[in-house]
Amino acid sequence: MARLSGFWNNRISGVGGLVMLVASRCVEQFKDKLGGALVQKNLGSVGKGVTILRGFKYRNPGNISLGNNVTIGMNVIFSSEIPAGKIRLDDHVVIGRNCRIDFSGDIHIGAGTLLSEGVIIQSHDHGLDPRSKPEGKKLVIGKNVWVGLNAMILSNVYEIGDNVVIAAGAIVTKPVPGNSIVGGAPAKLIKHKTAVE
Repeated sequence: MARLSGFWNNRISGVGGLVMLVASRCVEQFKDKLGGALVQKNLGSVGKGVTILRGFKYRNPGNISLGNNVTIGMNVIFSSEIPAGKIRLDDHVVIGRNCRIDFSGDIHIGAGTLLSEGVIIQSHDHGLDPRSKPEGKKLVIGKNVWVGLNAMILSNVYEIGDNVVIAAGAIVTKPVPGNSIVGGAPAKLIKHKTAVE
């Protein structure tokens, strides 16, 4: 019974409650697999072993490319205000739940990168007139980057190097060199990573 306590709230008791719990979990997993498979058929290119959980919303599906073993969490949004905008996720990229990625200016996310829950990425700008035509700004995020919970990456960043750690809640407003740890609002260099870290 102790094993069940991790996902059973004990409000529904007895065998009937257990059956309902198991059945509802199976239905959720089936919906995730079916929904993910249908979404994958609609995208530009999709590698092997891709997992897309429910609530994924996107624009311009033909401009979305996913490498092998990419995971997209629940309620992720990929949007673009510019129809030509493209996004490419290399192998083993993980996008946590509730992330919002604007790929108006083209985005490339390198292999092994992890975006934690609630990350926001903007790749376009309207200058000082919110009604003006959007101007796309290309963004390249390197390999093995870890973007912390609720961090924001704004449109003038252009490049984040390999092996970077961006602290939770950081607001990144300029390029970040490789092997760096940054944090704060606006994000500033905390330290350079060594080969051992």
